[in-house]
Amino acid sequence: MTRRALAGAACAALMLGCGGGSGAGTETATGTDTVSEAVAEAVDDSAIETVTETDTDSSAEALTEAETAAEPATEAMVEAETPLEEAGEVVFPLSIELELKGSGCQVGPLGVTVLHVSLAWTTSLPARSSVEVALNEASGQADVEVAEDFGLEHALELDVTPLLLPAVPKVGDTILIVAHARGQLGEVGSSAAVGLAVDPALATCLYPFDPDCSDGAFVVCREPPPQCDPGLVLAADSGCYRCLYPATCSCDDGLAVLTDCPEPTECSALGVMATQQGCPVCVDPQTCRPFDAR
Repeated sequence: MTRRALAGAACAALMLGCGGGSGAGTETATGTDTVSEAVAEAVDDSAIETVTETDTDSSAEALTEAETAAEPATEAMVEAETPLEEAGEVVFPLSIELELKGSGCQVGPLGVTVLHVSLAWTTSLPARSSVEVALNEASGQADVEVAEDFGLEHALELDVTPLLLPAVPKVGDTILIVAHARGQLGEVGSSAAVGLAVDPALATCLYPFDPDCSDGAFVVCREPPPQCDPGLVLAADSGCYRCLYPATCSCDDGLAVLTDCPEPTECSALGVMATQQGCPVCVDPQTCRPFDAR
């Protein structure tokens, strides 16, 4: 109740007690009591309303404060749900020390030479690793996953073949090797690259094919290279191994064509026609051997 309403109630109560004669004192006393009761009730009502309004304001302020206090917690929950991959490099850096223990050219599983490297590295936290092999510039993309448990010490014996590289290495290029690692809580890191300069010997090791008859592309055939007959060279052609005559880079031996050759036998879909010893003959395209002589 407002102060104006309180005053009005008091005034009305006083007017009820106004009068004269012998009963005036009694009525006045009664009126005074009535006024006191009315005033008391008005005060009580005003106090209730005041308390109610004050409580409501306090509750609203408390609710606002609670919501404000909850905002950081909500933000923290959102941050906690953020994938560790996004924050790992900044919040949880993982350092790696990579060492090239040794390297050399050796015959690989398919019978062609490969570059073999021995690698060892340590990580600042328990981690699993992968290795990137790049040419001249690292991309950050791993090529070989290392089969291992989480640990601090890591090692790998790796055969580097052209299939691990974006292009066939040339003399003057540099082969780069980088170790990448990921920890148990998503920590990530990469080592500094170790490099191997490609000299003529290493270039031949990684691409052991005749430079004149090869097309310079990768060999993607899964078959092992053939054993070439004397006088033929091993070449990489159209993604496969081929034995070719160096004078023609084909299955033609380059000798003059004779005019009194017998009729050539029919060539199957597996063979190709070539001229050898001056006469046409059907040969195996991989070895250049005549089918009747294989």
